[in-house]
Amino acid sequence: MEGVGEAQFDLARLYMAGKGVPLDYVSAYIWYSLAVSAGDDRSARQLRDLKKLMTPHELREAQARLSDPEREAHDSRDAAAVGAMQPIDRR
Repeated sequence: MEGVGEAQFDLARLYMAGKGVPLDYVSAYIWYSLAVSAGDDRSARQLRDLKKLMTPHELREAQARLSDPEREAHDSRDAAAVGAMQPIDRR
């Protein structure tokens, strides 16, 4: 599906910066990881940078949530909460 990786990348950036949503490295990690899986190359670079900012506990939590079958429901709620926000200015 075209655009999915880009949307996931955008969500990750919001969580990483705390723009319009609480600063949340775990959620950013999850969204960047999903974007990488969707083929978004920018997300792989951002994910490497994000890992340097995360605590070991945050990293374990993010990896556990990624492997959790209930994750999809949680991620959908996150996306719905952010859905009403304005698009990211890419300038």
